[in-house]
Amino acid sequence: MNYLRPYPKWKACVVLLLAGAVIFYFGITNLRRNRQTLRWPVTEGLIRSANLKMSPWRRFYYADIVYDYQVAHVAYTNSRITFGNFWSVNRNHDHALSVLQRYAQGTKVTVFYDPNDPQNAVLETGVTDQTWTPLIFGGLFILWGTLPIVWFSQTRKNGGQQPQSSQRGGGY
Repeated sequence: MNYLRPYPKWKACVVLLLAGAVIFYFGITNLRRNRQTLRWPVTEGLIRSANLKMSPWRRFYYADIVYDYQVAHVAYTNSRITFGNFWSVNRNHDHALSVLQRYAQGTKVTVFYDPNDPQNAVLETGVTDQTWTPLIFGGLFILWGTLPIVWFSQTRKNGGQQPQSSQRGGGY
């Protein structure tokens, strides 16, 4: 790593790499969980409350859904719609309202629960477009953190010259 010492931005690259790894791990975890939900048993639930909320920094709207359900005569309460609820948080007020309409207070719903931990439940199963968001962003952060380090290390090894391509000659 000595050849990285003079590179002034290597700390930023390491931060990008670490942030990307954490985000990517979060994405992998959500992907795995969302796939598992496809095999979960179901029970009937009831929407206890459905409210439109605004994020503390007042930039995003989201639907705050709370539902009750029972498994083996034990009552549970949950608020998870799906793993990685990114789709329920949106700048568009109408989008959050559409989620509220689907899960209006007093509506009976199908609840999918983890048979090993019934407290772990969702209203929607499977992999959605939003499941891929942290994987894409995490991968991009990892790439953005890696490329400058690789490029700079190659430049240093070549005595300050930019890395040469492996092709020689005309290159048609």
